[in-house]
Amino acid sequence: MITWLLSKAHNRRGDCLLLYGRAQDALDAYEAALAITPDDDYVLYNRARAHLALGNPTAAKTDLNAVLDSKTSQPGARKLATKELEKLK
Repeated sequence: MITWLLSKAHNRRGDCLLLYGRAQDALDAYEAALAITPDDDYVLYNRARAHLALGNPTAAKTDLNAVLDSKTSQPGARKLATKELEKLK
């Protein structure tokens, strides 16, 4: 339970950092969250957003496709990833 909360805290921190234009710091926060909960598709989607903010669409597409290919994909994350991939076409 505590590890899950720590992952969520890193994810939320990344969200805040991304809002403030600190994409590299956000990416680091998302990486920390994924190290704890590698199957969390929302964090993977958020990492893709950070990659986009850093000008790396290839890495973003990799993360977004991983969300779509996930066997445990959360429906909301899947929907967000699909929309983002459509924008990148």
